[in-house]
Amino acid sequence: MSWFARFSLLTKAKNPTRVGQLPKKSRDGATISQLGRPDGSQLRSEFHFSRLFSRLVGLSPEAYLLDCRLRYAQKLIALRGSECSLAEVAADAGFADQSHFGRQFRRVFGETPHEYRQHK
Repeated sequence: MSWFARFSLLTKAKNPTRVGQLPKKSRDGATISQLGRPDGSQLRSEFHFSRLFSRLVGLSPEAYLLDCRLRYAQKLIALRGSECSLAEVAADAGFADQSHFGRQFRRVFGETPHEYRQHK
């Protein structure tokens, strides 16, 4: 059973569409409180949602959103190559500045965005 289905069962939601939209929402700056039930209602609290989410996915919602943004940026770098700046990639992936993006990218992937672009 997928984690979407398990989350749906735990929260008694009928269609876990909002959880399925996390990668898109993460680029738009979604907050934990906006990631309530698919029918638009809210879970009991942000803490409750975070606890359920972490139990099912294995990551906190914040870590999951960061991972989605970094993987999106990684795909942008691979697709666009050197035709756009890394600052543009960082902005498109939802990072406030290139420095923060570079630190997070290196922490997760083990190389800087520039190094990654040179290998692709």
